[in-house]
Amino acid sequence: MIFIIFVVAFIVLFLVGMPIGFAMISSSVVYALLSGQPLSFFSMEMFSSLDSFTLIAIPMFMLTAEVMNSSTVADRMFD
Repeated sequence: MIFIIFVVAFIVLFLVGMPIGFAMISSSVVYALLSGQPLSFFSMEMFSSLDSFTLIAIPMFMLTAEVMNSSTVADRMFD
């Protein structure tokens, strides 16, 4: 029953026009409050998943590429 409320909350928030990320977070908070889980559990899980080097490496490579592209280092490398 709580899972159905979670899905319905996500769909309603998404259809109202809320961005997907905020709709996911909001519906997760609704699920946490209705299921009786402490909110500290969800924040702990969210930040402990950031320990994965693989998940951090991909955005960092993208950031490096953007910095190199905007500072014209990439143009000098390939000329």
